[in-house]
Amino acid sequence: MPRVTSKAIGKAIEKKLGIPDVILWNGGGYHYFTSDNKIVNGFLMGELQSTSHYVYRMSDLTIEEWVESFESDLSDTFLKAEWQEEALDELKSKLKQESIANDVDNFLDRVLTPVT
Repeated sequence: MPRVTSKAIGKAIEKKLGIPDVILWNGGGYHYFTSDNKIVNGFLMGELQSTSHYVYRMSDLTIEEWVESFESDLSDTFLKAEWQEEALDELKSKLKQESIANDVDNFLDRVLTPVT
């Protein structure tokens, strides 16, 4: 069994997911994913819902389990983002319909209200 190190985990993530320069840091009772690559860190890590994993020692999980944890972070974030986008589109659609309905109601009120 290969030794569980941040470098080994980063290489496994790059091999499986194609995301370079992922680093697993020890935060004292937990570990978190980050990157020294500005693009990966800024555009990917910044979007993740969570990068923290409450595991005391890095070796408490196998390399494969760390890769699965990172993959799960990605899936959770992008599934939620997709759901949020769909919900936002639905909300925009409803607001647009409501706005049109309000415009029609306002027009009818002006047309049908007798002039005094």
